[in-house]
Amino acid sequence: MEKLYTVDEVAAQLKVHPRTIRRKISSGEIYASRVGKQYRIRQDQVLKLSGMEDIPGPNEFASVSSVIELKNVSVQQSAELSAKMTSIFFSGGFKGSIHCSHDPKAKRLKLFIDCDIERAPEILSILKLYIHTILIESEND
Repeated sequence: MEKLYTVDEVAAQLKVHPRTIRRKISSGEIYASRVGKQYRIRQDQVLKLSGMEDIPGPNEFASVSSVIELKNVSVQQSAELSAKMTSIFFSGGFKGSIHCSHDPKAKRLKLFIDCDIERAPEILSILKLYIHTILIESEND
């Protein structure tokens, strides 16, 4: 599995302020995944920032942004599903970002996925599989 870095780790490597890294994420110059309240940045994006490798971002002509809202999701299920999807997104070489947000009071999990149009069906199929195994099968236990 590819190494993931925090904003602070990347900032220290490149000798810049963490705010600079967050700005580059917000502007879309680099891609990162949000895990809870922190970003995780792949090695290829760190190399891109350093100028050592020219990695293209999501498809230049079309990308897909999806918001998936899941209901009746416990904190444990949310943590498991968020971790699995984030891991798959990065280890599967998807370009773009994935953010997960859970409201424990309302028991709702929202996933925000942005990826190139060619790979969108693949990540959504994976999500469907994990929804079935984590949410539906756990209810039947």
